[in-house]
Amino acid sequence: MRYPLIALFVMICALHEPASHAAEPSLLDETVYRLQMGNQKDVMFLVEKLGNPNSTDRAGWPLLAIAASRTDQEAMRIVKALVDAGADINFGGANNFYPIIYAVQNNNLEIVKYLLDSGANYRVTDAHGMRLVDYARQSGNREITRMIEEAVDNDILNLARMRSPGNRDEQTYQLAYNACALQYYSFYYHSKQDPIPEAEQQKTLGIYKKKVSDSMGELVAIFKIPSRGVTEVYQESQAQMFSELEGLISNRWRRQKGVGQDGDMDARCSRIAEPWKKGHFDAN
Repeated sequence: MRYPLIALFVMICALHEPASHAAEPSLLDETVYRLQMGNQKDVMFLVEKLGNPNSTDRAGWPLLAIAASRTDQEAMRIVKALVDAGADINFGGANNFYPIIYAVQNNNLEIVKYLLDSGANYRVTDAHGMRLVDYARQSGNREITRMIEEAVDNDILNLARMRSPGNRDEQTYQLAYNACALQYYSFYYHSKQDPIPEAEQQKTLGIYKKKVSDSMGELVAIFKIPSRGVTEVYQESQAQMFSELEGLISNRWRRQKGVGQDGDMDARCSRIAEPWKKGHFDAN
């Protein structure tokens, strides 16, 4: 479906009616009109004045969706210019008017490829629940259908690989390792063994907190591991690390043993995490 002709007709009338009979057309109306009929230079001049490349028209169509529904040679130039200006390729407005849906509907192969290569979500549905792949099949364009189906199939294969026992074990190992590393540096900084700037401390702790959160998220969301099982890995790894460092009874002794060095952390945490690497969650 192209941008509705009735909407275009109303805008044309508003643009050309005598001032005595109609109010001055808004900047948005003029921008939408140029998106349908104008060239890239005129469109982007108005978009810049508008100040928001993710604006929608009065019916809820995002500017990028309107551009993606064009079928002339100017369409691709405008789509690229809008994206370069900050238009969100995955913004469909309140009514799920996604740019890639309208590019598919109008057999705009070049625009479909560009949007996919730019990270367009090929799992979107319209307001009625119809999938992008369904639109592709309805279009009758074999190349567009192939691209969308291939993206969906690859997504299924990647999810299957992510759910493999090997990846589950690797994520369990990473959780144990990074939980250990987080405890290692937390203890090291708290002990004030060495004068480490606060900003550096926060940066290092932030890195390992994120890694812990990522591994926990994958184990729970993808592998359906119960939260209590994931928490067990985290807590036991931290407890082992704390016990090791506390057993070195002074900062002087810890310094002599290499505490505070990245190599020392890696050696200790690799050893602590190793037992978690093979089949800990096989029963799940």
